Amino acid sequence: MIFVPAQAPLFQSIFGPAWDTLPPVMQRRYSVRPFSDDRVTVEGVLDVTLSPLAQLLSPFLKIVGALVPYAGSGIPVTVNAFSGRLARKAASRALPRGG
Repeated sequence: MIFVPAQAPLFQSIFGPAWDTLPPVMQRRYSVRPFSDDRVTVEGVLDVTLSPLAQLLSPFLKIVGALVPYAGSGIPVTVNAFSGRLARKAASRALPRGG
């Protein structure tokens, strides 16, 4: 069993020794601590490929709030993660930026 201090990120104990091998952006995204009021915002870009079925459904995916309802490269996104009271008010989610 791996001992992780109480104020360490919850996912650090889940990932165990692999935590140190995660890219910094992933460590930041999963750095919210349990029973805290942490809020983490990570910005980056996605390359998205859609199956033929998803391409057909893409207009509906935008309506229902899919992260990126279209294919493309270098699509800017913002990921917000919350803990504690903040998590009860707003779920962790990712949003496309500028579109």
